[in-house]
Amino acid sequence: MSKHPSPPVTATRARAILLAPAAVAVAWLGGTLLLWLATSRRPEDLTGSVLLVALSGVGALMAGYWLSLRGSGVGDVSASVPERLPRALSPSLAAGIAVAGGLYYAGRAWGIVAPVATAGWDISDPVCSLTRAYVARQEALMAAGDPGGLQSLLNLFGVLQYVTIPLLVLLWGSLPRWARTLGTVGVAAYCFAWLLVGSVKGLAETALVVLAAMLVWVARVALGTSKGTRLSGRAVALAAGAAVLGGALLAVTLLGSRVVDPKSCFLPDAPGQGQGTGQGPGQGGGTISIVGAPQGTGARVLLDYVTHGYSGLSSSLSLPFVWTKGVGASPGLDRLNPFVSLPSDPALGPYPVRAEKATGWPAYGRWQTMYPWLASDLTFPGAVLLVGLVGFGFGLSWARAVRGRSAVLATSWFSFLMLLVVYLPLNNQPIAATSAVIGLMSLVLVTVWTRLARRTPVPAAADTPDEGTTV
Repeated sequence: MSKHPSPPVTATRARAILLAPAAVAVAWLGGTLLLWLATSRRPEDLTGSVLLVALSGVGALMAGYWLSLRGSGVGDVSASVPERLPRALSPSLAAGIAVAGGLYYAGRAWGIVAPVATAGWDISDPVCSLTRAYVARQEALMAAGDPGGLQSLLNLFGVLQYVTIPLLVLLWGSLPRWARTLGTVGVAAYCFAWLLVGSVKGLAETALVVLAAMLVWVARVALGTSKGTRLSGRAVALAAGAAVLGGALLAVTLLGSRVVDPKSCFLPDAPGQGQGTGQGPGQGGGTISIVGAPQGTGARVLLDYVTHGYSGLSSSLSLPFVWTKGVGASPGLDRLNPFVSLPSDPALGPYPVRAEKATGWPAYGRWQTMYPWLASDLTFPGAVLLVGLVGFGFGLSWARAVRGRSAVLATSWFSFLMLLVVYLPLNNQPIAATSAVIGLMSLVLVTVWTRLARRTPVPAAADTPDEGTTV
């Protein structure tokens, strides 16, 4: 630990920290588009409409982000800590949430591994045996529409997938050892379950939430909002970098066996071939025989994995708008809405479903970016405007997470919105599951309740709360 005090936070440094997520978002969205143009696009997919939607989305996201920061005192270091503090999150409640989150993740892990393990495990080929069983289970779940039992119960607590990890990261030092141990073991079990079935999706999403929370912690230390030193912040940043590098290597390894050489786990006629598992290429079966599959192997196919959604987008842009009454963007919302449900006629379904019938591009076996799913309810101009609203929330949640006292709640929002930004050129998975929809609704309710609670007088005992235990 450094023996010298950290220098004061300058306006330039504060402004750079607040704008950092915007720069990363532009690099990601612009980079995937450029890679698609350079390596993965089919000649017939390059249209002005695709470029217009993609570039308008980037512009709307950045405009929303900048507007959110204009009212948050960009560069005004004196505004980093509000004069009036919100009510503190009690240590017992924080410990309870950590334990509940650990149980939630452990239950999800059990739901992933137990059914596929009991379906038959070939000891001579354990990894691919679990993988095939997992794909079969996913197809059965899509046909049934209801996971049943424990998993349906866990759906009601979907908000824990957004709150648990930020709470563990930001309040680690103030949580009882038993609480943080149970929470961490649950998250680790969940990651191990995804590793067993060879899925990049579950590992990537969890890693993104962890990364978002760690970035908030480092930024809070750098701005002086949380206790810590420059050295401790740098150490955490290095740890985060190592975690990201390790996760990337693991993802490449999984993709190497699942996408680059699909026959390592899937034969050409494997379950899910071009079907609607919603897992994307290499996640739902043999990728070689499906429409729009990349040719060749190696880095070319890995690049296609994160860029081919723009090719799918072109297939939907050729179709007229058919309103899906607010449930077309998310199967989870469709299942939860008692008043409106998607018609069984594919001609009246979301853009990707209709595009499959019109062009042959699979609605679930391949990706179309998030835009066609959102446009099924909002039109494409409306989808771009919604992305601008996401950008506004993305910037606002980051500013409040790194500069305000409400770190856990704001970081939970930042983690969720970062997932949306990352998946924007891919698909609608962050909003597709029932648990995700319920979790998002719960976040909204908690946010409204918190804002209302702050309007009541703050007791004298809460004037100087422990900054590590605030919501």
